[in-house]
This record gives sequence, C-alpha cells and structure tokens, in this order.
Amino acid sequence: MSVPPGSGPQPGDFHSGSAYGQPQYGQQQPGAGGPVFGEQQWGEPRYGELPTAPPMPLPPVPPKKLKAGAVVATVVVALAVVAGAVALVVMPRPSGTTADGGNVAVGHCVAVKGSDDLAVARSVDCSDPKALWRVAANLSSTSSPCPDGDYDEYHYNTGTKLCLVLNVEAGDCLSNLDGEMSAISKVTCTASEAELMILRVEEGATDVDGVCGMLGDALGGAYYSEPARVLCFGQPQAV
Repeated sequence: MSVPPGSGPQPGDFHSGSAYGQPQYGQQQPGAGGPVFGEQQWGEPRYGELPTAPPMPLPPVPPKKLKAGAVVATVVVALAVVAGAVALVVMPRPSGTTADGGNVAVGHCVAVKGSDDLAVARSVDCSDPKALWRVAANLSSTSSPCPDGDYDEYHYNTGTKLCLVLNVEAGDCLSNLDGEMSAISKVTCTASEAELMILRVEEGATDVDGVCGMLGDALGGAYYSEPARVLCFGQPQAV
C-alpha cells in the first residue's frame, strides 16, 4: 500500500518526533516535579567533582559593647555620654551638720549641697526630688574601698565615708553632669538643660553590656554590686 507524502514516517527513516503526544527523550512530563534531564541540583556534584555542602548560616550579631563608669565623671559632648570611672570626693564643712556618717544608715538617701571641701550631705527622704544619692555602704575609713562598681563617694573629715549609688528610676533625666557632685540634679526630660535620661534600671544585674547593649538607643551605663543594679543611659526624650 502506498503512503501519501507527508502522512507519516517512511520506512527506514529516523523519526525525531513522538507519536500520540508523548514527550521526546529528555523532555519533562507535564506537571512532573522532577528535574529536567541534564540540569544539576544543589549539592549534586558534576562528574569528577567533589560533593559540596550548602553555605553555613551567618552567626548572630553580638550586642554592642558599652563603656561603664560613674555618672559624676560623665562627659557630655553633643549629648553623647561617655562614662568614666573616677569617683568625685567631697568633704563636709568642719562645723557642718554632718560631722560623721554614723547617723546615715545603708539604704537611706542623701542630698549634697555646696562645693569642693565645703559640701554638706544631709539625710532626706528618698522620695524627695533632691535625694539623688542612696547609701550603699557606710565605711569607717576613707582608705577602705567601696564595693565593686561605679560608686560615688562622700568623705567625712572624721575619716569615714559613704559609698553612694544614684537614686533614680527609668524615665528620670539629669542635668549638670560635667559639674560638681552637688550640681547634678533631676529635671524634666523636656527641659533644655536635660543631658541624660535613665533608659532602664535592672535590679539584680551587674553586666552593663548584657543589659544596656540590647537597647538600640543606649549610650552607656553604670553598675553596682551591692545592691546589684545596672543603669542604662541615653539621650533625653519626652516620656
């Protein structure tokens, strides 16, 4: 029987097409999930190559490092706080009302008035806005060190001294940080003289980097060991 031209393959001819809609060799079945023949999958080595592993994930970003130090030695430059470690030492008036620290118990608060060797510390209620300092230790000798941390000191002319911590809460703002101990004061955070804001107070902690380093707007911090507490500092902002 003769076959009309163009109606199908001739005997002996190689037919490159596929009958009944079947895919050609090397083509992917419609809807099949497998790879196309000849394409390389991730981690699948080429002939003669060693297998490769997928890339390792990036390590987590560590918290930023912060420099701790006593607030009274803080240097404020364009509202950037750099805390130092030098404690301010003041002395009471020879005839002042605070002849020694025997009547100031640990946990009580004091307000410091005056300057240099004429400064006077008086005991006040801790809720008083002028009560900027809380007594952490009352030592019988000025040569005895305060506990580990960023304490400020008040020296009496009798040879005793107080180790002081800031009596502040989160949201408090301070001014006159580059002046004398008695000049530092609490102010409203919207006041033009506000230089520093307490961003966070973490009780029971001593790791400044671990606490303040996780705060994106923290500029520095301070810590005390007795009682354990971390303070985080930042720029003043409305609260």
